[in-house]
Amino acid sequence: MKDNIDISANKLSGELPASLPKLQMLEYLNLSRNTFDGHIPEQLDYMLNLDNIDLSHNKISGEIPKSLEKLQHIQ
Repeated sequence: MKDNIDISANKLSGELPASLPKLQMLEYLNLSRNTFDGHIPEQLDYMLNLDNIDLSHNKISGEIPKSLEKLQHIQ
């Protein structure tokens, strides 16, 4: 069974939590369809088991961190 978090479409707002990278065993993260803003945390590469991340339909700005390139199996 995959370790999943899906809190899409929950009217969440503010910056993406800086503590996200601490969820190192997480394989699937869906934060889409909220109103998160700010940047994607650089340390997401600590989430070595992450296969899928969905941040679509938010107000996130900036570039995708180069550290995500380390996650070779991400979709």
